Amino acid sequence: MEKQPCCQLCGIVTDKLYRFQEDKQPERVYCLMCFEQQTDELATDSTVGYYGVKRHPRASFALLKRAMIHALNSPDEVQQNKAKRVLRKLSESAELIADTYGSNRSDDLRDVLGRQGRLVLLDSEKDIQQQISAEKDGFPDASQWAEIYSRRVKK
Repeated sequence: MEKQPCCQLCGIVTDKLYRFQEDKQPERVYCLMCFEQQTDELATDSTVGYYGVKRHPRASFALLKRAMIHALNSPDEVQQNKAKRVLRKLSESAELIADTYGSNRSDDLRDVLGRQGRLVLLDSEKDIQQQISAEKDGFPDASQWAEIYSRRVKK
């Protein structure tokens, strides 16, 4: 059985990997998020900007991503379900952006936001925001994700 290609940092299995080699160091293989984290090759915030993370450091998003990967691969069904709920919410957000702005591609969204000047919540978005805040859906808070990640990270 052939081993699936995966990111050497976070372990996600994907065919979208970047090979990176510095000087005489061994070649490393990274996914897009880890590649942006570990190298200066991509001076872009497109991956983070696409998910709307503006005031938080890139490390916060990378932590969430890695925690979700480990939670999905965990034998603990509770952790798997939490990660699936977060992924579903991200998917719903992408659909909302596509419906509102006509596209959910990061380049198109940046162009729309650049022309808009400042972001204004629509009434429907405020309703959604209030509904999400009121939900008791079991989403993990930041401390839970950090704890999940710290348990699973290999040092």
